Amino acid sequence: MILIILGMIKGNYDQKNLDMNSASLIKKIELLPTDLIVRVDDFVDFLISKYEKGEDIDFDISEADKKELEIRLKKHYKNPTEGITIEDVKEEYRKRYGL
Repeated sequence: MILIILGMIKGNYDQKNLDMNSASLIKKIELLPTDLIVRVDDFVDFLISKYEKGEDIDFDISEADKKELEIRLKKHYKNPTEGITIEDVKEEYRKRYGL
């Protein structure tokens, strides 16, 4: 499914190559531990949502954002129990964006 979406986004949808790549991707995903498979599933849902809304899927991160992430990661390492859980983040995201 993800390859179909990415192929449609990139405009190079080719069913034969897509079928081969999909099988390869599925095999790779099946090798992952369950917690990572859940993350892949969440990411695919994210991509589908962006695609269906006609939004750009832009993965470039600005230098300012990288610095901010670095600061937040350092704060997390200093006090990992502070903040909210990933489950809370996901729930807030679902509420906000209707997923």
